[in-house]
Amino acid sequence: MIEMDVIIPTGSTIYLSDIGHKGFFYPDTDKPETVFADTLGEKLPWIGGGTMLTPVKISRSSIYATDRSSGKVVVWVKGLK
Repeated sequence: MIEMDVIIPTGSTIYLSDIGHKGFFYPDTDKPETVFADTLGEKLPWIGGGTMLTPVKISRSSIYATDRSSGKVVVWVKGLK
């Protein structure tokens, strides 16, 4: 699998994921978050966000300032190419 690195700029609004039918991830536009600093992420080759939202895997600490784990979370970014 080819990794596609992207940078999500400081202050960008992102949307958390919900797990839907058959375990697929979908954007939950009722769960917006803001990134605290420029954030490096891995763009994922998924569908589900339509033409407006792009799935990106980022570090949990990018959106939860007190989270010091090394865990990752899939978020959906508006307007990312």
